[in-house]
Amino acid sequence: MQKTVSWSKFSQTTAERSSERAAKQRRAYQFVMMNACVNGIENLLACEAIQMKGQVPMSIRFVTREVHAWIDYPVGLSLIVMPFLLGIGSTNSVARWLSVGTGVAALALAMVTKHETGLIRLIPYPLHLLVDRIVGVMLLIAPLVLGFNNTDSIYYWVNAGALIAATFLLNAPNQDSLHDARLVTA
Repeated sequence: MQKTVSWSKFSQTTAERSSERAAKQRRAYQFVMMNACVNGIENLLACEAIQMKGQVPMSIRFVTREVHAWIDYPVGLSLIVMPFLLGIGSTNSVARWLSVGTGVAALALAMVTKHETGLIRLIPYPLHLLVDRIVGVMLLIAPLVLGFNNTDSIYYWVNAGALIAATFLLNAPNQDSLHDARLVTA
């Protein structure tokens, strides 16, 4: 017995397939427009670019929770090692040990945060982000309050700038609530 194959689903005309493809593209475009334009003032130019060109611009806010999780460990280690390699704290030992302490605290915070690389997962990611932001501000004012020399001050200001940029300007809004729930139960 021969089996017959129904070709009815393959018998669409080229115009029908093209029309379906255009409808899918319109729905995708509308979805992208809605998401880009709802995210706030910083995306107004992105909305304009989408409307004018019909393309999705790359967002400057690329530091997602997962990217942040993977960056935490190298940053913590560099805060511990770099003062010794750069000679930070040669005139004021507080400058060296503040960085080392901050690095140890950053590693500990990364290990207990509920994100992809967290080992114990006690602290919610938004709280981790808040602590990072507070540390960034503290690194910014530490040279002024503690009287560091030029080299030490520049080291702290560069680190503060990087931390503040990563947590305020480049931080992607958390849009992954299902993934959050999975991390809580993991």
